[in-house]
Amino acid sequence: MFVERKAELILPSGFDNIESYAATLEEYLSSELVQSLLNGHPNEIAKSGPPLAWNEWWKWASSLNSGDIPLHLTESIKLDLPGSLSKLLRDASRLALPRASVPHIPLPRPLPKGQTPKKVHEVRHFSKLIAELSADIGVDNIVDVGSGQGYLSLELASKHGLNVLALDFSEVQTSGSIHWAQQAKEQNLKLSHVTHHISQATLPGLVQNWIDGRHLARSNRNVIVIGLHACGSLTVEVLRACMDNMKPQDDGAADHWKIKACAIVGCCYNMLSDHDKHVSRLTAPPLPSDAFQLAAQPWLPPSPAELSLTLKKITYRALFGRLLYEKDIELPTDTRVRRLKDSAYSNWGTYIQAASSRMGVSPQLLDINSVWTEEMRQLSTTVSMLHVLRSKLGPVIESWILLDRYVWLCEQLEEPGLASVEMKWVFDSGISARSAVFIVKVLHY
Repeated sequence: MFVERKAELILPSGFDNIESYAATLEEYLSSELVQSLLNGHPNEIAKSGPPLAWNEWWKWASSLNSGDIPLHLTESIKLDLPGSLSKLLRDASRLALPRASVPHIPLPRPLPKGQTPKKVHEVRHFSKLIAELSADIGVDNIVDVGSGQGYLSLELASKHGLNVLALDFSEVQTSGSIHWAQQAKEQNLKLSHVTHHISQATLPGLVQNWIDGRHLARSNRNVIVIGLHACGSLTVEVLRACMDNMKPQDDGAADHWKIKACAIVGCCYNMLSDHDKHVSRLTAPPLPSDAFQLAAQPWLPPSPAELSLTLKKITYRALFGRLLYEKDIELPTDTRVRRLKDSAYSNWGTYIQAASSRMGVSPQLLDINSVWTEEMRQLSTTVSMLHVLRSKLGPVIESWILLDRYVWLCEQLEEPGLASVEMKWVFDSGISARSAVFIVKVLHY
């Protein structure tokens, strides 16, 4: 059982300890309605029809107009939801971890070359956090894991004067990182780049080589390991490597480097290996693969127009799949419509033309002149509502994933008195949805 403590984790209102919150989360995510929604992908439901247990709300949703759902979710109108849905959504809102607001940092004008406003926001906020952490514990050697194009590494080296090792598995990403560092034309940058597969097993050697190559004194062999959106299992692999290093070592390791802190922001939960989906001693709900996809996807857009387009993309794709199924058209398993221009969703006929062309299907086989029937209208509204319900579960699923990781870190490091563990929000969630950072600091420096 998890040993309760003064948590460095803000829980939802109504919960005063992690154990009761974890039990309530597990019960909610294991419930029959939630499980049926997690296992009911819109593309499959459009072909096979809904489970009998959905009859009440499915019939209700089929009576809605196409514009009702976006307006309801943006609070322009109120829908009289069936009781089961009302409770489902109320509990989802109640159980998701509350997201704290973050201080505003103005974006520079013009934006740094190669970076989007989202990336600039992330780099500015995360580099500030790392610089403050570095000053707090007196460590200026930074290992940036999954450094990508190197925007964060460059910011830490150039703006904050830190010694940075940028690690990535991709030669393309490392080449981009080196390019941007050269473009900066900064003198005496303490920035190194290494391309290598990164894992719990390989990270220690990569850092050791970097430390040894710089001929640092024993007193300056401490490092901070960071990761900004370390994809999928990379987050867990890096945390495991940090745990290994933070735990007591034999005397033979006395002259080697030590991790004094780490700060990791995860992402891409849908790319987690099975053994990384549940890491703590908490009882886990039975989450299918689709659940991790829902936790990783962007939140529902806030404006009616954006949400309407999002729902149209979901419903058109589901109806297109149903049409292929009804026409008994088989395609290679790796054939996908993928991303289309927004203009492709102006109406059903335009979408059919674009999707058929993308997938190499003759439009004549699909009878593209077919009109938008009442049956299709009803199916589009029910599939839209299904997507909304599943999306509303995303923050709850992410809350479970984050709680599981937080408890795991506490079990491994805080309960034995080795390190402090904190989870906080580092980005504006409206700009960057994956904004939870785990900060672990060794207690004795």
